[in-house]
Amino acid sequence: MSPSAPTPVPVRTTFADVLDPISGERRSVSLGGGRALDPQAPAGPNDRVVDGSGFWLLPAVYDADAHLPLLEVGLREVDVYVARHGGVSHQNVALQWQALRHLDLPGIVAELRQTVLPAITPLLSVNIDDTDDFAAWFDKHLPEVRDLLPPVCKLYTADPHFERHLDLVWSAGLRAVVYCYTEPDFDWLVTHAEGPLHVRHATSAGFVDRVLANAGATVQTSPHLLHPLAPGRREDLVVLPTPPDDAERTALADVFLDRVTMLATDHNALPVSGPTGPGLQAQQHLLPLLLSLCDVYGWTPAQLWPKVTTAPTEVFGTVHPQGWVVVDPAHREQVSPWPMQAADRAAFVGLTLPGRVLAIGSGDHAELV
Repeated sequence: MSPSAPTPVPVRTTFADVLDPISGERRSVSLGGGRALDPQAPAGPNDRVVDGSGFWLLPAVYDADAHLPLLEVGLREVDVYVARHGGVSHQNVALQWQALRHLDLPGIVAELRQTVLPAITPLLSVNIDDTDDFAAWFDKHLPEVRDLLPPVCKLYTADPHFERHLDLVWSAGLRAVVYCYTEPDFDWLVTHAEGPLHVRHATSAGFVDRVLANAGATVQTSPHLLHPLAPGRREDLVVLPTPPDDAERTALADVFLDRVTMLATDHNALPVSGPTGPGLQAQQHLLPLLLSLCDVYGWTPAQLWPKVTTAPTEVFGTVHPQGWVVVDPAHREQVSPWPMQAADRAAFVGLTLPGRVLAIGSGDHAELV
């Protein structure tokens, strides 16, 4: 019997002496073969050491509001790269009930648990069309929903059965995660809230105040609603809601750190084919946008990062695996549409954003980007 081949030892790349701008400490991180490695282990002949003294080490980001065609085609390599490029090690992805109702929920969840970088947390979501049978499905599958999914359900006020579904969700003890299509919808929601409530897409300080007038309610906004856009971009985008004007945006920024619960992209991944509804592809720019928001508004990473790490876990009742990103903060890049991205889905075209993600890790897994 011939001897078995020795297990190959991965070539290690070490980013040495990287600054954590939140703690002020410096340390080295190593990776190779898709794994996080010990930077103190004896060096191999082909190991690489990168001078990281000009780089930053930041917590990897939790993007808690994203939309990917997981039920239609599965997790694509383009979606993996978009997340890593944006510094995202974990994301919530809506599973639309309209597609999910015909599938095996335990099997879908088991499949998604195999993804680690980014990790994917699926959320139950009810879109606006063909919702007549949701109540019956929800009643039948509630034990599975409680066992397998976070204790939330995404709802949209344009659903003709929205009020009934809102009551169902609250009766089950779940948090309603709501997008309001119109101002009257919003007025009704914030004056009739009777259960745990999280409202998406804050566009003004007044919006935030009205949501938080309900005890225990939480609220989120997105980078395209908070960051200045290039001239003309606001009017050209196919997205709901329309980004606020400069006065509303500035007022929203003034209350953001103290009163807005969390920040998420509302990323709508590239469609598999054909036209798609309103939504932007934004996740690939998330970490540079966070650095730029710090520059624009004078915030620090220590102030901003909880909005994209710990705060979403409190809203959604989830666990965010501890992760890290190595970033070159001196890098500057003028944003242009990504491959296959339509111009009207690219909110940040024309901006020059700081920072580039060089590597990302979560748990035992790590990759160069």
